[in-house]
Amino acid sequence: METAPPSDVLKKIEPLSDYSLGGYHPVHIGDQLKDGQYTIVNKLGWGAYSTVWLATDASSNGACVVVSISKAITADAYRNDLMAKMEYLKTGDDNHPGKKNLLFPMDSFSLGGPNGQHFCLVMEFEGQTVSRATNRAQGAATRPLPLAHAKKAVLDLGNGIHYMHTLKMTHNDLHPANLFLGIPSDQPWSLDKFESVCGPPKLIKTSDIPDTPKSEHAPNYVVIDALTHDVDRDLFPGPFKIADFGLAFHWGEKHPKMATNGPYIVPEQNAPGDISSVADVWMFGCAIYQFLSGFDLMGTLNDPSLKMLHQMMDVLGRPPEWMLASWKAMHGEEIRVIEEPTWSLAARVREIREGNADIGMKPRQEDFSEDDVAVLTDLLSYMMHFEPSARPTIEQVLAHPSMEFFRRGHS
Repeated sequence: METAPPSDVLKKIEPLSDYSLGGYHPVHIGDQLKDGQYTIVNKLGWGAYSTVWLATDASSNGACVVVSISKAITADAYRNDLMAKMEYLKTGDDNHPGKKNLLFPMDSFSLGGPNGQHFCLVMEFEGQTVSRATNRAQGAATRPLPLAHAKKAVLDLGNGIHYMHTLKMTHNDLHPANLFLGIPSDQPWSLDKFESVCGPPKLIKTSDIPDTPKSEHAPNYVVIDALTHDVDRDLFPGPFKIADFGLAFHWGEKHPKMATNGPYIVPEQNAPGDISSVADVWMFGCAIYQFLSGFDLMGTLNDPSLKMLHQMMDVLGRPPEWMLASWKAMHGEEIRVIEEPTWSLAARVREIREGNADIGMKPRQEDFSEDDVAVLTDLLSYMMHFEPSARPTIEQVLAHPSMEFFRRGHS
């Protein structure tokens, strides 16, 4: 009798029920796409709307690239809405230092299969996401970015946001799975280098997965995501890259689509008239804390909206009355008003230095002085306001004296 794969492995694969009409395209190692230009060699990840693969590019001497294959049901939205945003974002000033920090597609094409027509985006391989590089939401196994990497990531992310804002566009989804440590464009990885770090693809036959009937819509096997283990982060020296512009919106849009769960939602999410560019400033503040500590500032991965709003009050106290009313419009009397912070922003920042054994955060007194804690508290207190109109612009954040902490010792 064959043993079923471990449950912790099965939790990390894409839902096989999504291999159906309108769903994911069934992909196998060795598949050749776009008339043989791209050959699938491993899998990097998946999301609600696509699977993401490592491929070699025959037009670039076999260099590794990333191919994102949409579900068939979302192909038109990717092709029309997302590509329009990406093409617009390319029109900005080539001399702006933040332009290099956006991950633009190299190529795109359509792909037909048993589940419909899919839209494929090809991008440069940019190494690990911040989420994976920090073992996000893994308790004591969570780790911060090394301080030099964290400083560079903050500066690069700030510049990338600033570039987008010069074009009057808000990213609106700056969570760690959308942020890549980055690889220089003139140093692409070969398949040999990738496999020296990750090994060959790891496969699970579909027939070995419990309660999975054989289907012409599903692959013969699933591929376990590669590059999820701890690796030397010096392999990814930058430039840092911002990806996934699906929720990005032009300034002035009246009802932008918002993320509805997790630590990067903004407190004004249910008040469309108050959603603006400073949503990115809130998320930037969350990202700064996560880069330095490994842990999310408020809540944890995939926390539902109600839990997140309570976590915000734990850190910042009672929100403005108009905002509280917008929360109650979503959640009614389930909203429990917290008048004063129970785990204040200053206390959370101090934990970057002192640690917090209750959540597995290790102390880092050798990396952060008391003065550093004061500087970081000042910066995040400047950025993290419930009231959007009280938050600074990205220009003001980058000009804030506390940003010198990130420039210090960074070449």
